[in-house]
Amino acid sequence: MMTFDDIKNSRIGNGMDIGRSVLGLRIESLAFDKTLSNLVDVRNVHSTDNKFVENVFRDELTWEMNDRLTGKFLGIYHRLPKTKAGVDPYLFDPVTRTYYANSVIEDGKDPSVATGSLGANYDFTDWLSLNGLWEYTNDLSLGYDNFPRGILNSQGLNTTYYEYGNKYRQNLISLYSQGYFPKPPYYYINVFKSGLSIRPAKNLEFYIDYTRNPFEKAGQIDDNMNHIGFEMNYVPFKKFSMFFRYTYSRWQDIDKLISSGYTGLTGHHNFFAEFTYRQSKDQDFTFQYGEASRDPYAGGTLDIGWDPYGGSLNTIDTAQIFRLYYRKKF
Repeated sequence: MMTFDDIKNSRIGNGMDIGRSVLGLRIESLAFDKTLSNLVDVRNVHSTDNKFVENVFRDELTWEMNDRLTGKFLGIYHRLPKTKAGVDPYLFDPVTRTYYANSVIEDGKDPSVATGSLGANYDFTDWLSLNGLWEYTNDLSLGYDNFPRGILNSQGLNTTYYEYGNKYRQNLISLYSQGYFPKPPYYYINVFKSGLSIRPAKNLEFYIDYTRNPFEKAGQIDDNMNHIGFEMNYVPFKKFSMFFRYTYSRWQDIDKLISSGYTGLTGHHNFFAEFTYRQSKDQDFTFQYGEASRDPYAGGTLDIGWDPYGGSLNTIDTAQIFRLYYRKKF
């Protein structure tokens, strides 16, 4: 079982890696009777031969303004060296540390990215909550884990290199069809998200979420994809719970983009269902239909929840997958 606490210390990284020299500062603070918390993380990274790698600044602020209203702010600035012609500034082979070839990258451009976002959650009553987020960013690569452009790669090239007097051969990974994606310097976009939680009873919750993102290639790895979702979480009996989710999403289909250059949006429907029977605190059964990147033992609202990375679908269409889990603690 993984929770947010499991990734809390490593979720924003530290810049450290083989062949690097890192100078960093991280400050976590509380103020106003612990209603205001702030995390500041700054780091400067060079290679051991003193070549500039990156500067990263991050500020996260959470303010519990009153019993009903909580506000959040996130600011990130990620500075990178100027680009080299034909070399991708983000994607690299983790084994060889060689950056992928990308023919659309021009020389001397600035690939740095920045993000500023404001979010809030307001509890109107004990059973009704509304949240919203506005994000202004030009991070169309790191923030999306380089998806989907990173999957458009091939390893047909190879080269020879020498190390410690030995001769080696390696594959050179190159990206293709990258002209369909933004290139440095990256343009800024406004992203809007909202969610409405309705809890008419202690054992019942309805949730509606919505995202509007001008970057229409954003895919199903997180909740940045253009979509509207409806879900119901219901625990009719102490030992039995059920969860249903329907998501309608719109996407620039990558297969159609590459095969025909079609840049229009296509609609997708995803339905997911989950039923859990807890025979005892040490033994239970879970049945799932479909795919929604949901772990029945992840914890969360009404004792069922998403993993801490959150929001991914894995497939944007309903998947004809049936799963049966049996858990027994001895």
